[in-house]
Amino acid sequence: MRTFVFSLSFLFAAAVGCGDPQQGPNPAGSDGGQQDAALNDITSAPETDGGVLDSGPAAKDSPLHLALTIHLEGWGLSNEAQFDQYVKKIREYSDLSHKYGAYFTWEAANLIQPSVDYGDNILLELQSERKDGVGVHADLGGNADKKGLSQAEFQAEMQDQKTAMLGVKVRHVSGICSSLDWVDAAAQVGYEGVTGIVEYCLKALDEGNLPAGYEHIATCTGPADCHDTYPSDAKQKLQPWLASTGSDWVTHDPTGKVALLSTNGTLPCLAEIAANPGGSQTKCTWAQDDVDQGIKLLDFAIENRDPKLMNQMIFVWSFGQAIDPVLLEQLLSKIKTDYVDKGLVVWKTMPQLIDTYRQWK
Repeated sequence: MRTFVFSLSFLFAAAVGCGDPQQGPNPAGSDGGQQDAALNDITSAPETDGGVLDSGPAAKDSPLHLALTIHLEGWGLSNEAQFDQYVKKIREYSDLSHKYGAYFTWEAANLIQPSVDYGDNILLELQSERKDGVGVHADLGGNADKKGLSQAEFQAEMQDQKTAMLGVKVRHVSGICSSLDWVDAAAQVGYEGVTGIVEYCLKALDEGNLPAGYEHIATCTGPADCHDTYPSDAKQKLQPWLASTGSDWVTHDPTGKVALLSTNGTLPCLAEIAANPGGSQTKCTWAQDDVDQGIKLLDFAIENRDPKLMNQMIFVWSFGQAIDPVLLEQLLSKIKTDYVDKGLVVWKTMPQLIDTYRQWK
């Protein structure tokens, strides 16, 4: 039985080896891109900086890769009591995920200085002790445009964030989409992957090169105004692709150094996104209909998987907004029982997802 890996990226929210690992969806095109040679099955991604090795029947075939990335942002951290409450909740969510064999990916920049101030390196604990994934949520792209940064200044700020991660090895980033060349900047500072791809990322293209249907991006003034995921087609989200520069990132470049990994939207807004496509939903209430919609999207991904390619699914959650752990446990339990245990899905951290993509030949 062929299976697929579903990458669930929460907003609570890659480089290649030899050859061309996968041609990816080519969002600007019509056929989604086809790989030149047949893909080899892989058993698991190596255990590197976040997440445990795959286990279970899906790891032996060609699974739908599921990862959950959580953007750590929007929570007041002006005093130790606020910081302690925040990291307590992070640990509780991590514990809950491990109960069901899931290892989340946490993306942060806001926790760096408070971790120093209050003597609790939660990010290093998540990566080294808990084996969760850790990346950077830079929250930089739109701010770079507002501040009028040059390309060199933009890249320098990105490098400073990456360097300041308190001993944590980070390989991917989100929150960098800009009218500047965010792809090249990410490559220059050593990032292998970028996730959290939204419409605002199209600002890096010349207006004449905007994909059909996205002409409105030319007048978009900030990420909040064009925050829908890109590409919009759910089938095209199933495969990563490679990019070299911001000027043509929507088309797969087999020589690209940075993997772009699309997401299926922020978890608490899944029902709202389904009801109002194109509405740039960012602030929603986590409820039962979001859980139900998440399962529908998972079923769609499994039904539309391509057995010749690596398949992924990523959800996002911005944790500024805590979500009801009872509903989260319901989702995790159903995924384990109905998908993981049946070999249809394998959980991945983002570093593992990047490794899987690199090895897919």
